[in-house]
Amino acid sequence: MLVILTFYAFDGGGKGKGDEVVAYLKKQKVKTLTALVSTHPDADHVGGLAHVIKSLNVKSVYAPKVSHTTQAYKDFLTAVKKKTLTIKKAKTGVEINTKAKDNSLKFIAPVKDYAKSDLNNWSAVLLLKHGKKTFLFTGDAEEKAEKDMLAKKLVPSVDVLKVGHHGAKTSTSSAFINKTKQNRNML
Repeated sequence: MLVILTFYAFDGGGKGKGDEVVAYLKKQKVKTLTALVSTHPDADHVGGLAHVIKSLNVKSVYAPKVSHTTQAYKDFLTAVKKKTLTIKKAKTGVEINTKAKDNSLKFIAPVKDYAKSDLNNWSAVLLLKHGKKTFLFTGDAEEKAEKDMLAKKLVPSVDVLKVGHHGAKTSTSSAFINKTKQNRNML
């Protein structure tokens, strides 16, 4: 999944999808990304990002502090290195400077370190405030990560919730939905 917010991009689809992402961005006349976020290192999220980084002017990159052994993840790291960028840690409380008074982007997860065998719970969960509207992008965060966010009282009511893990039954629990559901639209 790819979500564009003026000059910000989250994830880049699977390997081989980068050309589609770049074509879409260029059609929208986007040449520079202020920030690019990899929610987690699974290939279906990070796969297209190497091509995006190679093709556009990317100012900063954010990702959770967890790695993967896939070629897609290695390509992502290589693209970051070739552009002499560094990966900023995506974790609870980190904000992306939007330079706009009516916009804010803040990570509410990952709350803690999880087992390396469970990369979905490492997902960078991003809260966007745009004017009076709020959006929550959950990556592939599953119920364990959702419970941790709820326990820390990090989950607000939102206008738009991007459901977790492509709508899988392991994510977007009833408790999580109930906390976010005021004025909610599901994507």
